[in-house]
Amino acid sequence: MSRHFIDSLENRRMLANVGVQLANGLLQINGSSSADFVSLTVVGGELQVKGSSGTTINGSTGAKKFPKFSVTSISASLGSGNDVVSLDGVDQGLGGTLNTAGGNDIVNLSRSILHGMLVQTGDGSDFVNVLSTTLQSVIVDTGAQDDLVTIFDNTVFNFSSVVLGSGNDKFAAVKNTVFGFTSVDGGSGTDIALGLWNSLPGGSFLTNVEYRYGI
Repeated sequence: MSRHFIDSLENRRMLANVGVQLANGLLQINGSSSADFVSLTVVGGELQVKGSSGTTINGSTGAKKFPKFSVTSISASLGSGNDVVSLDGVDQGLGGTLNTAGGNDIVNLSRSILHGMLVQTGDGSDFVNVLSTTLQSVIVDTGAQDDLVTIFDNTVFNFSSVVLGSGNDKFAAVKNTVFGFTSVDGGSGTDIALGLWNSLPGGSFLTNVEYRYGI
C-alpha cells in the first residue's frame, strides 16, 4: 500500500506541464492549472528554461535551451495554481510580462539585466522579490489578499511602480537607486511600507499605505 501511495504522489507531481516556444524573439511560456515551477537562467551563452518540483517543459524533464540573444522579450502566463517563476542571471536586457494569475505565487527576479518588466500575480497571497537587478522600468501588481514585495539593491533607470491591491500587504525597498519616480499604492486593507538607504531622485509617491517607515 505504501508503494502505491508513493507512486501516486509521484504521478500527481508530474501533472504540471509548461509549454515553451520562441517566435520572432518572443519567448512564450504557458503554464497549467496546477502548480508550475519554472526558472530561467543564462548558462554559457544559452537561455535555459527549466522546470522543477514535478513541472515538465514541453513534456520533458530537461531544460529547453535557446541562444541567449535570440530571446528579446518574454510573455509568461502560468495559470491558477500556486506557481513559482524565477529569473536569475538573465542579462541580455529582455523585457515583457510575467503573469502568474490566481493562487499563492512567488516571483523572483535576481542578478539580471532587464528592460521594462510587468509582474502580475493576481489574487492570492503572493511574494515578489527583486534583487540586485538592473531595469529600465518595473511594474508590480499583486492583486487581492495579503502580499509581500521586497525590492533590494536594484537600479531602475526609469520608473518603479508597485500596486498591492486589497489585503494587508507589506512592501520593503532597501538600497535601491531609481532615477524616475517610485510609486506605491497599498489599496484597501492595512499596509506597511519600509524604505531604507534608497536614492530616489525622481521622488516617491505613496498612497493608501497606513504605516510608513523611512519612505
